[in-house]
Amino acid sequence: MGKRKAEKYGGAVGGEKARGQAGMGAQGWQAFLERIFFAPIGSAWLGAFRLLWGLCLTYETCGYLSHHFAKLRSAVLTSHPVRYYALTWLPLCSLQSMQIISCVLFGLSICIALGFFSRTSTALFALLFPWLAFYEASLYLNHIYLTAVISLALACLPTGASISLDSVLFPKISRQRYISRWTLILLQGLLLIVYTHAGLAKINEDWLRGEPLRHWLPKRAHIYGPIMLQESLAYAMSYIGLVYDLVAVPLLMIPQTRTLGVLLNITFHCTNKLIFSIGIFPLIMCSALTIFFPPSQAEHAQASLERMVGTPLRVSHQKPKLKGRITVKQGIVILLLCTFLAGQALYPLRHYMYEGDVAWNEYGHLLSWRMKLRDKTCNAKRVFLRDPETGAKSNGMRALERLYSTRQRRTAWSRPDQLAQMAHTLADSFTNRTSGVRPEVHMDIVCQLNFRPLAQFTDPKQDMAGWPAFQWPYPWLMPEPKLPAHLEADYPWNFEWTFSWLTTFPECHFRDNHELLGVDRNVY
Repeated sequence: MGKRKAEKYGGAVGGEKARGQAGMGAQGWQAFLERIFFAPIGSAWLGAFRLLWGLCLTYETCGYLSHHFAKLRSAVLTSHPVRYYALTWLPLCSLQSMQIISCVLFGLSICIALGFFSRTSTALFALLFPWLAFYEASLYLNHIYLTAVISLALACLPTGASISLDSVLFPKISRQRYISRWTLILLQGLLLIVYTHAGLAKINEDWLRGEPLRHWLPKRAHIYGPIMLQESLAYAMSYIGLVYDLVAVPLLMIPQTRTLGVLLNITFHCTNKLIFSIGIFPLIMCSALTIFFPPSQAEHAQASLERMVGTPLRVSHQKPKLKGRITVKQGIVILLLCTFLAGQALYPLRHYMYEGDVAWNEYGHLLSWRMKLRDKTCNAKRVFLRDPETGAKSNGMRALERLYSTRQRRTAWSRPDQLAQMAHTLADSFTNRTSGVRPEVHMDIVCQLNFRPLAQFTDPKQDMAGWPAFQWPYPWLMPEPKLPAHLEADYPWNFEWTFSWLTTFPECHFRDNHELLGVDRNVY
């Protein structure tokens, strides 16, 4: 009897201990997640980034206002805008309405930089800017997409907590010395995704053989001197750019390498800005350095600024204490944060779902951080319409010239989804209203990708209007040409390394590119 009671009570005590350990394990995970995502950090870094970000936006939106809204005129003054997938529902806008939106965005940019009504300004900018930026697909640029993504992220953050007019004018509402750590994770995660995908995209057979930089750099020789003519520079920039993109964020996040990361960041982006015309992307990336320094450094800088101006820019209160558990609201924040970052990380990989080279077929090329990776020159040899009943053919090029601007046509020759839209517009425009007969649309287009031999891009025998505009892969798109054997010699591992270049630089075994000067190409 005594033995049974001992076993009974021993088992009860063991069960209580096991349940206690399970409870402690759950609490331990909650405490860990709270430390990772909700540990209080100073808000001065976010105020500094918002200030620099607002200045970048002011510079960008000023470009829409300059030269009497020249950029907007090329996008709006056409009867048939080229659309993005899933954005065909956007209504047609007049030039006057786009000018008003541009002026509003310019004003919001200034408000963001000053921290004036920060929440409202960032939210309105995040809503209006994509409408302006994604109205016309022929004007797509990666830095425009990056601007839209970061604007959306900042609309969810307390950007007016520090170094802002809000914190001075409305201290009880806006001043906030400490914010949760997930705000920093969000922005650092976005930058990590951008840099990583940019580096992975460079691991392709053209970039590794020095293209297209081998042909691009000599065109800058009249500005930067004969060094631009050396093929060795093209290889150096190609491989250094690849490696840097992959290690940029880790260098900035590790304290021991942060100084090196900052110097490389500034050098890399200033070089790109000077050599290539790439908009505000270098300015954004240099401004983003503020999110990689310890928040305490921004706090010290803010304190020094307060002493200089004699005005408190933040409120002093005790640092919030962690509770050791996750509330429902915090759990929702973690879920939304992880979902957003996972979506941003996975979406650029969608091109792996299709066969072929994404630089050729464009399936998944947009919104994928594939920046300055290709030179794609295309030419439309013929565009004609064919009556399916009589077989009669008519010239379609003149009709395209009436329906679309020069920029739209020049950009579309290399982008299948835009070609498909133009084909459907042509077919709809020439459909017989009486009989309802819709003509076939055929295009004979050839392309040269990264200075490979010219190849057929579209099949002129296929009716391009007989296939849905946004349903790819397209049956009328020809497969990309394989890299010719003689171009495989451009890979560094196929060189005959005699090391004579140690004493004869720059007259080394690399080819000289003098003959490339004066070549006129359209780079898309």
